[in-house]
Amino acid sequence: MSGKAELEWSTNGGGKLTASGKANYESAQNFKVEVDVDSHALKLNKWHILLVNKPAKSARTLQISVTEAEVSIINGR
Repeated sequence: MSGKAELEWSTNGGGKLTASGKANYESAQNFKVEVDVDSHALKLNKWHILLVNKPAKSARTLQISVTEAEVSIINGR
């Protein structure tokens, strides 16, 4: 599934936030979620968020990645 959203507000100086995302879900043990967020007003400069849970040989692996303008902020398993 996928979706897009755009929010605009006029209070506190106004601003705009755009977001898009997609998700693939097979089970709680096998899924992928990707979200892109951008808002100059909120100082979110082209954020890309990735959350992946995949079965591995002996355990499940949860991968988390957050980048801002293609620079890694959070990356881990």
